[in-house]
Amino acid sequence: MTDQIAGSGRKTPGQLAYEADCALQPDYDDRDGHQAGIPRKTWDQLSAIARDSWERDPTVRARHPGSLDTMEPRG
Repeated sequence: MTDQIAGSGRKTPGQLAYEADCALQPDYDDRDGHQAGIPRKTWDQLSAIARDSWERDPTVRARHPGSLDTMEPRG
């Protein structure tokens, strides 16, 4: 799939999800394999493989307070 839907100027579901994800978590953190605080790439700067990953699973993935991966285990 191209970056824009068939030249219509509309954003793809993957691009919309990535941009929403970046709005929630604009910088990388050390769990992302980058130095914490580095701004995330724009959609156009992502590799084709990264864009394809977002197109295959167009869901927001940002970690934020209260997300499952930051909660303490019960027990």
